[in-house]
Amino acid sequence: MDVIFQAIQHITNYYGFTFIGALHSSGNFLRIQDETLVGVTSSVDVATKKNLKNLVKVGEELLKKPTSRLDLRTGKYVPSADQGTNEEALIRLAAILSKEKRLRRDIARKRESSDWNDFLERWGIDSSTDYFFEQS
Repeated sequence: MDVIFQAIQHITNYYGFTFIGALHSSGNFLRIQDETLVGVTSSVDVATKKNLKNLVKVGEELLKKPTSRLDLRTGKYVPSADQGTNEEALIRLAAILSKEKRLRRDIARKRESSDWNDFLERWGIDSSTDYFFEQS
């Protein structure tokens, strides 16, 4: 069973990084994973209090580690030189998602109003070149 889960994990990593890389969006992709888990801690079906506490500790330790990227040539994770810790990356991601949520909310509101171009300008969006934001 572990072999199947490891294979799924490796396939997900490979295709995820390949796809994201092809879109030139690697800066918008964050995957935090501990490749060193062994024994009960690595099992998906051991939900004892002891194991759950151990997993919390693993998660807290992962937050302190530097972010890493999958090296597609070697299949190994290598530290990202300029991304800081996983905790810092999560904070940045939360800020991006929060801004995206506000933008989408504002888009929904503004599409109904007459000052659509002013709105796009405020967000730094050039409506003449971005087909996604064209009014229908």
